[in-house]
Amino acid sequence: MLAGFSWLMLYLVIGNLVQGITGAPVAGSVLGMLLLLITLLIGGRVSTSLIDASRSLIHYFSLLILPSSTGIFFLGATIGPIWWKLALSILIGTLVSVCVSLLVMRTMVNWQERREQRRGEVS
Repeated sequence: MLAGFSWLMLYLVIGNLVQGITGAPVAGSVLGMLLLLITLLIGGRVSTSLIDASRSLIHYFSLLILPSSTGIFFLGATIGPIWWKLALSILIGTLVSVCVSLLVMRTMVNWQERREQRRGEVS
């Protein structure tokens, strides 16, 4: 599992470096995870250590979101005039995220079922 955490941290650092060098308007952590996704797609498999590390981290995902949502609490006076824009953005972003997640999940389930059927036909 330590190797999996090391790979995640390596891609985090690479993403931050890419963001710093290019000045891309995307967080370095997001770039790092995109680079990791591309690497995994090209490689065609995921190591068990990376799977174990990811599974243990997913339980703490809500804690990773907490600091940014807490920051809004302290910016109350600053965002007072635009609160409705912020609320609308959060609502739309949440709906889009849920829809995309559902589509990805449906696609992955269908892909897995087709894959299992092909394995059954070969055996």
